[in-house]
Amino acid sequence: MATFLPCSRGRRILPAALALLVLILSGCASRTPGPAPATSPGGSGPEPQPESAVLRVGATPEPWAPIVKKAAEIAAREGVTIELVEFNDYVKPNLALADGEIDANLFQHRPYFDNFKATRGLKIAPASGPLYIVPMAVYSRKVQSLDQVPKGAQVAVPNDPVNQGRALLILADAGLIRLPEGLGAEATVREIADNPRKLQFRELEAFQLPRSLDDVHLAVIPGNVALGAGLSPKKEALFVERDLKTWANIVATREGEEDRREVQVFLQALKSQELRAWLEETYEGAVYPVYED
Repeated sequence: MATFLPCSRGRRILPAALALLVLILSGCASRTPGPAPATSPGGSGPEPQPESAVLRVGATPEPWAPIVKKAAEIAAREGVTIELVEFNDYVKPNLALADGEIDANLFQHRPYFDNFKATRGLKIAPASGPLYIVPMAVYSRKVQSLDQVPKGAQVAVPNDPVNQGRALLILADAGLIRLPEGLGAEATVREIADNPRKLQFRELEAFQLPRSLDDVHLAVIPGNVALGAGLSPKKEALFVERDLKTWANIVATREGEEDRREVQVFLQALKSQELRAWLEETYEGAVYPVYED
């Protein structure tokens, strides 16, 4: 007579057999060799992964920091990440560039760059020609026109080299003072040749100039500083400088890195039609492009 196992015992044997089969198959899979790691062409080890394309760019506030941020959006499409490092003075951006803390900067015009590089002996280089400018201009909260400037009026000007000379050139162009023949951006208040209104000059750090407007009759303020204080050379200024190209800002980098791909992508973004249109919409004509298309 045939003997049959009870159904309950059969149910206990089947799971055990399946578990054993899974263990056997798992062991085989673990011994199956996987793909070999990528090696360098010389076969000496794993192939190095490319570094991220990152460019750290220093900039002062309005409008340069926002411009860098907009350029970063455009450059990201080309695989370049631009990281903004913001500064609140005109000294640190070039020192940080020379020290390797940043890779490029956008805050200065060429005459200031040349003077700073020469006096500090830094190995930095211009990476572009003139790009954009917010003109330096004369502002006042005490008079409505230059004709109303009284004798002995207090006039605030930048205290840094070159920008002070630039401010004096504007005042000379406006007919308020006269500088010696041939003296340009190197001029200082001590070299004024003729001062018919006996103007009294106060030399201040650039970012302090807007705050002086309640205390002085006139202040000659760099464009980016004016914008940051809510002043537009197109709307509030009494007199705006006429030489735009000389004083337009440039991009600077370290010597030998002018052709670095990330720098070139940044420059292409700065000169793109997209950024130019954004500037017009954002600043309503207060920021002027001067580069050639």
